[in-house]
Amino acid sequence: MRGGIVDVFSYAYEKPFRITFFGNEIESIKTFDIETQLSIEKVDELKLVSNMNFSAQGSKVSFLELLPKDTLIVSKNLSLSLDGIENFYTKAETKYPTLSDAIKHRKPEELFISKEVFLKDYQTFRTIDLTHNPSSDILQDWAMLPQPSFHKNFEMLMEDLEQKQQEGYKVWISFSSEKQQERLEDIFKSITSSSIEDGIGNVLPLGGKGASFLSSLHAGFIDNENKIAVYTDHQIFDRYQRFKAKNAFAKSEQLTLKDLMSLKIGDYITHIDHGIGKFMGLVKVNNDGKTQECFKLTYKNGDLLYVSIHSLHKISKYNGPEGKEITLSKLGSPAWKNLKNKTKAKVKQIAFDLIKLYAQRKTSKDFAYSPDSYLQNELEASFPLRGYPRPRKSHL
Repeated sequence: MRGGIVDVFSYAYEKPFRITFFGNEIESIKTFDIETQLSIEKVDELKLVSNMNFSAQGSKVSFLELLPKDTLIVSKNLSLSLDGIENFYTKAETKYPTLSDAIKHRKPEELFISKEVFLKDYQTFRTIDLTHNPSSDILQDWAMLPQPSFHKNFEMLMEDLEQKQQEGYKVWISFSSEKQQERLEDIFKSITSSSIEDGIGNVLPLGGKGASFLSSLHAGFIDNENKIAVYTDHQIFDRYQRFKAKNAFAKSEQLTLKDLMSLKIGDYITHIDHGIGKFMGLVKVNNDGKTQECFKLTYKNGDLLYVSIHSLHKISKYNGPEGKEITLSKLGSPAWKNLKNKTKAKVKQIAFDLIKLYAQRKTSKDFAYSPDSYLQNELEASFPLRGYPRPRKSHL
C-alpha cells in the first residue's frame, strides 16, 4: 500500500492487480508486471481468492457466521446467487477426484459451503431481496409518498411541519448549502419566532419543527410506516436542482469571459478528459438538425475534437512551465488518464507525508535549554543601550 494505491495478489489470476483510490472511491483497477511495475490491462472487477489449501489453524466458517445476528442483508436476485453457489460446488466435487495426488488438496466440503447450507444460514437474518420476479406472498407496501408541493407558501410549510410533529413524525430538511439554510431561517423569523438553529452539518433541532442537514438529495419523501418526512430545499423554493458535474475544473480554473475574448487560434487548451490540444476557433456544427457553436480543438496526428459551448466547464487555458516544448495529447490514448492518475496519486502521497510530518512535530518533545547563567547575564549587560529615534518618541 502506497498512499492511494493498493497492490492485490489473488490466487484466481496469474498477474497481480493495482487498485487506485480517489478518496473512498476506486478510480481504476489494472493488472501489472511485478518486475517492471508497468500496467498491463485495465479491468472493471476482480475476484479476491485466497490460497484455499493453506493449512491454517482452526476450522473454516461461513462468512455469514461472522455477521452479527441483527444484521440486515440486502441481496440482488438471490436466486441467481444460489444457482452460482450450486454450480461452483458441483464443479468442485467433479474436479476433486481428477486432481494430482502429488499435492494434498482439501475436500470440497472443507473449503466451500453448499447451496442448502448457505440458504439455511441466510434465512436466520433479516433480509431484503431486490428481484425482478417477486412472488405475491412477499410483496411489501412501503407506504411512501413524495414531498408535498408548497409553491413558496411558507405559512403552509410551517403548518405542515407542526402537523407532522403532532402526528409523531421525524422531519428532516435537506439543504444544498449553508446559504439556503440561512435563507429559510430568515423567512421563518419574519413569520414567527421559530428558527433553524446554527451548526449545519450536524443534525440539529429545527426550531422545534424538525432537523436540518447538508446534502444534495434529488427529491423529498414521506415514510408513513416509520413516520419520517424528508424535505429538500430546492422543492420548497420551487426551483430545479442544480447538477454538479463530477469531471470539471475548479471554478478558478474554468474559462472566464475574459479568457474567451483573449483566446487566439493556436493557443493551447487543456480538456479534463482528453488532455492538451490546440484551439482552432469557434465553428458551427449541425447536430441532429440543430446548429450549435462549438470549440474546435486539434490534437496529435491532426485529430479534431468539437466541444459544445455548454461543456466549457471541462476546458481551461493551458498553464505550464515556460520554455518547455508542449506536446499535444492523442485522442483515445490512455496516456492522459494515466498522467492524471499518477498526478493524483503523487498529490495524495505528498498530503499523507505532510500529515505524517506535522503529526511527528506535534508529538515530538522540544529541546529543553538550561536557564541563563551569570556569564550570559554579564555578556548582555556589556552591550551599551542606545535608543533609536522612533522608539524614543514612543517612550516619551
